[in-house]
Amino acid sequence: MSRISIGICAYNEERNIGRLLEALAKERGQHKFEIVEIVVVASGCTDRTTKIVESAKQMDQRIRLIVEREREGKSSAVNILIKECAGEILVMMGADVIPKQNSIENLLRPFKNRNVGGTTGHPIPVNSPNLPMGCMANLIWRVFHEIATFESYKGTFFHLSGELCALRREASAIIPTKVINDDTYLGWKAKTKNWKIIYVPNAIVLMKAPTCLTDFYRQRKRIVQGHLQIHRLGRAHISTMSPFILPRFVLKCVPLSLQGVLSGALAALIEILAHMTARVDLIKGNIPYAWRPVESAKSLGSIPID
Repeated sequence: MSRISIGICAYNEERNIGRLLEALAKERGQHKFEIVEIVVVASGCTDRTTKIVESAKQMDQRIRLIVEREREGKSSAVNILIKECAGEILVMMGADVIPKQNSIENLLRPFKNRNVGGTTGHPIPVNSPNLPMGCMANLIWRVFHEIATFESYKGTFFHLSGELCALRREASAIIPTKVINDDTYLGWKAKTKNWKIIYVPNAIVLMKAPTCLTDFYRQRKRIVQGHLQIHRLGRAHISTMSPFILPRFVLKCVPLSLQGVLSGALAALIEILAHMTARVDLIKGNIPYAWRPVESAKSLGSIPID
């Protein structure tokens, strides 16, 4: 039976960390997988995050808390997980998400194939698609789903998602401290070592996308910066950055309604602006290693998870 570690990176996540740990408490591992620990790395937290985790430890002895006194950026926290976790497979997720029931089991199932080095889940925004910002968020993640499904089938997929992913210990790598997108970097490095990376559509994880344009733009810009950085590191081909591949998937996913078309056009304008400013900032060396969190995307509220 494979031993599984679950790793969570948290910075001021008092609004969601308790609910996430409660959901994970129901995950005991089935079939050939045993969840032996749930490790939370709390980086420079100034709210009640660590107290909530300490309280949760009383209910679930698998929970372990590692406190990083200074916030060094997510890559630093992920490196701690890679070094400290004991499992043969490390499941990683954000502290601001909630996996649906059985999603962890679904995420792990492909590892029965010894050639599989990593898997990634299916993030779905809880934002209402009937509102402009929610429509844009749902469009972006539908595009990710379509591209990931296509590339996973072709065998070219490597884009791990930080919302929910898993990595075999032999396929992991220490992340350079100056890397922005730790998840994409790990997937790319595993792929260069000939490990298969699989997208798992039924490993659903609920997340909240930004609810204001400023936060939406900041988030997209940082993601673009991370992808550009990895492309420069190893000429990695990232389909969500390709002007030849991306448009056809976007057209496939845009809702056929006035709001859908307008939201799609606005998302495209923001994406173009994010690309332009991300390139300029990378040239200037303005890289957000420990970036300011998007506050409007932090609380899932009372959204049901089962």
